[in-house]
Amino acid sequence: MNRFVHRIVSARTRSAIPKEILYQEIARKKVVWFGEIHSEDRIVAFQNDLLKSMTADGCESGKLHVILEHFSMDMQCLLDTFQSNPKFSFEQLKQAYKDIGTEGHNLDPYRGLLMFCKQSKMPGFQFKEEIDFNSIPDSVFQDGKSANCEIHLYGGFMPRPLAGRLNKAESMEEKRALFEELYEKDFLPPRSSPAHNALFLDPDRFLLKGSQPHFRLIQSLMSGQDLYDPTDQEPELKDMADLSTPISRLYQAQVLKDHAMGYFLSKLMTKNHQDRFLVIAGMGHCKHFLGVPECLEGYLLQAQSSCDLDPVQKKAAILIQKETSARAAMIGCQMLYETYLEERYHPLQAAIETAENDEKKGGLEKQKAMNNLYLRQRQLFDTLILESEVIQGPLFNQSTGIGRFKKPSFDYCFVYDEDDDCVVSSNVCPESSDKEQAKAI
Repeated sequence: MNRFVHRIVSARTRSAIPKEILYQEIARKKVVWFGEIHSEDRIVAFQNDLLKSMTADGCESGKLHVILEHFSMDMQCLLDTFQSNPKFSFEQLKQAYKDIGTEGHNLDPYRGLLMFCKQSKMPGFQFKEEIDFNSIPDSVFQDGKSANCEIHLYGGFMPRPLAGRLNKAESMEEKRALFEELYEKDFLPPRSSPAHNALFLDPDRFLLKGSQPHFRLIQSLMSGQDLYDPTDQEPELKDMADLSTPISRLYQAQVLKDHAMGYFLSKLMTKNHQDRFLVIAGMGHCKHFLGVPECLEGYLLQAQSSCDLDPVQKKAAILIQKETSARAAMIGCQMLYETYLEERYHPLQAAIETAENDEKKGGLEKQKAMNNLYLRQRQLFDTLILESEVIQGPLFNQSTGIGRFKKPSFDYCFVYDEDDDCVVSSNVCPESSDKEQAKAI
């Protein structure tokens, strides 16, 4: 896999695992959540490999539905055109996306991923003219293979300006008008739908349902508070229903987007309950299975208890709700520098000290030290990562910190080196020890 320093940490085994083991375990999952840092080349390269592994068995596990935060739901026609029209290029997709202008993500790093999904709908068609291999890290097309399973792309969020309107709304009339528009566009369940019961905590104030753990998580992203700091005291609970505070209003705008995606997923999954799903969104929308996963569960539970749905829909909702619990996996990411290896690995520390006087020499020493640690001292490298606070707290000790989270931040954490200068030489195989470990397992 990717020619840069990286590891995959499993929360269940509390160890670093080879990618082969990850892909074996993911192959048994119905729903895969990926909490990402947007438009990061290394993360998207990992997503490319993951997507490729999820389609390796052909359609034995059903079609694969890929839901992306990067596109709004009213961009679905654009995505459908991109996937169905061989002449509609990635550059045309990017320009149309820019012309709409509501979402603003950098799509360039996702070029390989999107083209892989496009090619899955047209297995006999080659898009070689679309791909600049030098511009896409670890491109999924480099081995000449295409997807063995049909992939469907979806925009997963409501347009950003709509969520922003809730944060800025000063009067009940403004909120009422906004929600009526959202009902009309089917971004949220209308009052006539049984799913509407999963929407509000206080319908009179248009106060959306959320959770205290998710509210604390979003608050910490704004404040920088360490929610995994061990404590015997119960955490201080700020009232997420107090809409007089800026953080509560911001949280309502955040959870509005989560509800929209959760509602969309509940409809998509019950309709296609025999298939598999990959959901890619920012970490704040799914970390610890909060946000969108919570909203999805609420809508699926409402569908089960409704007397208005036909038996087929209820049965599908029951099945999907069970499988999103029992056969779901959460994947996230973590930058390596936040593990502070240099404080515990002397050669790295020495390289950084050298760089203070000679930046070029220090940079070369750092690259050499990191590659040596990654390629020749893998057990030590893994130990240093696993003992770091950014892994211990979120993945292993999430229930004992201030946040009191029930589930780990992720089931699998992709730890990657963001330093462009630390690239593993193509003359070595950085995962040879991983392959031996995978065989042994």
